[in-house]
Amino acid sequence: MAAVHPPPAPDRPRISRSTLVVVLSIAAGAVCLAAAAISTKALSIAMCAVILVALICSYRLNNRE
Repeated sequence: MAAVHPPPAPDRPRISRSTLVVVLSIAAGAVCLAAAAISTKALSIAMCAVILVALICSYRLNNRE
């Protein structure tokens, strides 16, 4: 009697570059607005963090292709 194997899982759809840019832009705006409400130092830190995340995501997208 042959073993029954489940069908292979479908490939996970990849997020497009434009969708990622929109999502990151909205999140970055929200983070910076919240930080600006706290103080200018918090805004500076938030902007640096947003730039760092954007660079990391850009690097990962370029390496995937």
